[in-house]
Amino acid sequence: QREEPPPIQNGDAAGEEASAHRPDSDNEVEKVKEEIRDEACPTRKVYKEAERCMTDEDRETERRIQREQLAAIFKLMQDNEDKFGVQSYDDVEEQMKLYKT
Repeated sequence: QREEPPPIQNGDAAGEEASAHRPDSDNEVEKVKEEIRDEACPTRKVYKEAERCMTDEDRETERRIQREQLAAIFKLMQDNEDKFGVQSYDDVEEQMKLYKT
């Protein structure tokens, strides 16, 4: 039988340190996730920096092109449903988010 570790006490220095690094809100959790993604993918940092230098018009053009590309990919997948088994545009969009820098 496996023994569980004792709970961390409030006065415990390790417990204080752990709670200091624990995100308290959804916003903080998202910020930590963002930092982890940036660390895991250095290209993401470069892309984000380039995006910061874009004008609003450039950003909108970039988003429009991304939507057009995703629509073309979805159409290709629909036309070859036997190969891809695509269910919906939303499914494809969610999958693409996994690869977005």
